[in-house]
Amino acid sequence: RINPDNANTLTESVLMYTLSFVQSESQPVAAKPADKFDIIMDYIDRNFTAPDMSLSKIADIFYYTEKHLSYLFSSRVGVRFTKYVTDLRLDYAEQLIKNGCTSVAEVAAKCGFGDRFYFSKVFKKYTGKTPLQYKKKLK
Repeated sequence: RINPDNANTLTESVLMYTLSFVQSESQPVAAKPADKFDIIMDYIDRNFTAPDMSLSKIADIFYYTEKHLSYLFSSRVGVRFTKYVTDLRLDYAEQLIKNGCTSVAEVAAKCGFGDRFYFSKVFKKYTGKTPLQYKKKLK
């Protein structure tokens, strides 16, 4: 669903997603198992704002089963996939609010949350304040 508020974000997400499949000539064709997980982490860190970011999607892209990727993620990173992505999104939301992004809906969309009400609930659980309370505290 494209609207004026999220058109740039969606366009950027599609471009980043497309570019993630392009390999430069300097990269090896087949990555070693240890390197492959680093590539997965890099992909997640660059694309965490995509609304469709999920363990299932990552597993499909990198040819893992969800169960195995979930195990690898938990054992190597120390947290579950969903918590990791949510923490990235909420850290980014804090940055956006600190940098003057005023609309809760806009912040939610830029961070990959489809629903601003869900975003507000998760943000409050993470920071102890709603996005509007957090913004007021900064002033």
